[in-house]
Amino acid sequence: MHLIRDIGKVFSANLLSVLVGMVTGFLIPAFLPLTAYAELKTFTLYVSYVGILHFGFIDGIFVKYGGRRYEEIDKNELIKEKTFLLFFQVGVTILSLLIGILSRDWIFIALALSIIPINLVTFYKLVFQAVGEFTAYSRIMYASSWATLFVQLVILFILRYQTAMPYVGGWVVLNYIVYIALEWRMPLKGIRLGFDLKKIKTLFSVGIFVALGNFAFITFYSIDRWFVKAFYSTASFAYYSFAISIMQTINILTTSLTATFYPYLARLRDHAQMQILKTMMLILGTLLCGSYFVFEIIVRDFIPKYIPALSIVSILFAAIPAMIIFNVIYVNLYQIERKQKKYFLEMAAVLAISAVLMLTASRFVHDYRIISFITAFSFYLLFLIAMRDFRYLPVGTKDILFILSFLVVFAVCVISIHLYFNLFAFYLGVSILSAAGYKKELLHIKQTVLNKKNKQTGVI
Repeated sequence: MHLIRDIGKVFSANLLSVLVGMVTGFLIPAFLPLTAYAELKTFTLYVSYVGILHFGFIDGIFVKYGGRRYEEIDKNELIKEKTFLLFFQVGVTILSLLIGILSRDWIFIALALSIIPINLVTFYKLVFQAVGEFTAYSRIMYASSWATLFVQLVILFILRYQTAMPYVGGWVVLNYIVYIALEWRMPLKGIRLGFDLKKIKTLFSVGIFVALGNFAFITFYSIDRWFVKAFYSTASFAYYSFAISIMQTINILTTSLTATFYPYLARLRDHAQMQILKTMMLILGTLLCGSYFVFEIIVRDFIPKYIPALSIVSILFAAIPAMIIFNVIYVNLYQIERKQKKYFLEMAAVLAISAVLMLTASRFVHDYRIISFITAFSFYLLFLIAMRDFRYLPVGTKDILFILSFLVVFAVCVISIHLYFNLFAFYLGVSILSAAGYKKELLHIKQTVLNKKNKQTGVI
């Protein structure tokens, strides 16, 4: 398993997605009015739930093929499964279109039209993630990223629209272009009938708890925006959505790591190696938090109307270490060890706690930033619950002290230090903390990387 090579492939593809997200995430809100941007982010909030509409079928495929090699898979059976998914999603699309037309809601109609391309592209992504074919996965990410950048820049700078509808329409068309390109370029070509209903039912039954867990996961990630949209002003929703768009640049990298580590963890039995991976993710999470200071400079110098969003960004970024460990390590282990039901129930419990806290805060606190505090707290709560489910992968006193020290350093740099100096101060502080707390682990990681390089170059 060439883990470092695979991480490089997926990371480079997703790094492009991050760069595209940064360009469009800063340019679009800079040129659109607040109300139009809020409408656009309402659509993206709705469309985040499209992945639920395969009702666990794709998740069942992901679990079925996870850890297997691509050459071991029966391609005819996989194409039949893809064909069933296509027909199934056509039916869901027709029903959703009827609802949108009857309600005369153009955003819901656009949502319905997005179902087929989004879920079929997800099928391709998850199949190639499951079997470790990261070259194919990278092609998907590259194509999607470049096409997104091109379409949005054309609408922004050539057509110069000041409403949300052209951006939504361009995004829907783009998804179909990416899907059609995948059907043409990827090895799973064509449509084949002859479904085995018993096997189809098994895929649904296996994937349904993953789907429910994903639904809870998506709602967990979006419930803060629902509350801000429901209880606060349109401007507040625009600011909060802008903060989330910045946070999503980190989520893209997290997703790439989650995808890469699934087949590796599915084959790994050494708990000591898992512990090393957990430490890597913890340190990486703290390092990624430093990007907040880059975003702060960009916003203050080029998009000053969104300065109110920076306080939300800083609060959410404080939860990145917990979020990365949970997503990359624990979420994969829930699926590998067939603990999907436990995963769903625990996600639902934390979601319920978050909802109660947010509802209470929305009633009594008029500052929408309180919602971001509750969101950050919820990430750490999930992290602690997952830690109890996998006792062979503990978070020790050293880890807790490291996280608390990081939070202090991050808070001090956000609040007290000069704008152009805080990035250096933060990374200096994190470097000292990492070297002091994880010297042994860092040396082990360094030696592992050197050994792999020596083997590849033939050095003994």
